This record gives sequence, C-alpha cells and structure tokens, in this order.
Amino acid sequence: LEQLGVDTKTQRMDSSFVGSFIKKMSRLEIAVKVLQNFYKELPEEEQKRWQTFLAEYLGEEAQHLSFRLKRAEVETHLTKVGEWLFKLHEAYSGDEDIADLQSYRHVGRVLKEQYLVTKEKEETVIEVKPAKEISASSLQNPADDTATFRRKGDEDHQGYVFNVAETCSPANPVQLLTDVSLYPNVISDEVIAAERVPEIKERMEVKEMITDAGFTGEASEKV
Repeated sequence: LEQLGVDTKTQRMDSSFVGSFIKKMSRLEIAVKVLQNFYKELPEEEQKRWQTFLAEYLGEEAQHLSFRLKRAEVETHLTKVGEWLFKLHEAYSGDEDIADLQSYRHVGRVLKEQYLVTKEKEETVIEVKPAKEISASSLQNPADDTATFRRKGDEDHQGYVFNVAETCSPANPVQLLTDVSLYPNVISDEVIAAERVPEIKERMEVKEMITDAGFTGEASEKV
C-alpha cells in the first residue's frame, strides 16, 4: 500500500448474490435424493436389508418421481419418505462409521428441517411441516449443503452473498481490494458490515466506509 501510495482511509463496501451451481429442488425431491444418497453409501449387505422396502424410491431420479406424481399425492409420498428416513436414521444412530457419513447427517438434517417428529404413546409420528415453517437456511440440494435460499423482490436466489471492500479515494493512483468474503445469502448486509469492518480496521487505517442503505443499522453503525 505504501509503495503504491494508496490511501486506505476512505473505502466502499458492496455485496452481490452468487448463485450455487445446483438444481432447484422441491421438498419431495430433496427428501428422496437424500434417501437415495444414503442408501448408495451403505455397505452392500445393509443395502440388501432395505432394498425391498425402499424400492419405489430407488428406481428413478428424484426429479422424475416428483414430476409424475399428482399434486395430491406429493404430501403422501413426502410423509412416507420421512418415515423411512426416520427408520434409517434410528437404525444406524449407534454405528459410528455410518453415522459419520455426510449422507447420514443429511438424513438427520432433513428430518429436523422438513418434518415434525413426535412421540405418541409408544409410536413415533412423522408429519410434514407446513411450507411456511421451512427455514431459508434449510437444505436446498444435498450437492451443496451450505447454500441457502433468499427472496429479494420478485427474484429467488439459492447460494451465497459475495462481499467486497475496496479503496476509493479519488487521489489514489490505483484502487485496491481490501477485503473479500463469502456468506450464506440469508445473512444481511448490516451483519456482514458489522463483522468485516473491524477486521479491515485491524489491518489498515479506515476512517470512512461508504455503503448503500442496506448496510446501515444499529449493529453496523457501532463499528
């Protein structure tokens, strides 16, 4: 910075959505794909144990299953898949090798995010959560389990927020990036600024950070 004669006191910060290279999946597709992924990673002998029971969900892609079902049938199958996911999760909860698989963790995550699991007397009841109760941080696609969902205006976004800070003094011979970060897209600009600005100040002198209105708020104004 000193060699280039760049003044870091005035900077600007902005963010942009970055899409994850994943297919948008329905709730049923996600549940079926997670079931299929876990089944494929089971030892061969364990696959034989479950094959007959899970046959209707193993023979075709999750997307194809979802497309051929009538709308009234979707929730029935979503519930049924949830029941099998629960049985699979319970069956291997004590097996350290299998429980350490990412596909097993996805089974547990889908059960938590998409279903209500309740005990009634000696029976466990699996119910599909209402769509309005599904978090934007829920699993969007097992191919990228950190991608999140956010609707801004009329557009849906699956992926992340790419945040950048750079010098912007007109007197600078060149402008340089001073910070680059990636966040789940459910994180607000205000929260990002509250976290990144102190980090930048630790590395260089900053007196003014120019942002748009989305970055302003009680948390970010304190930094």
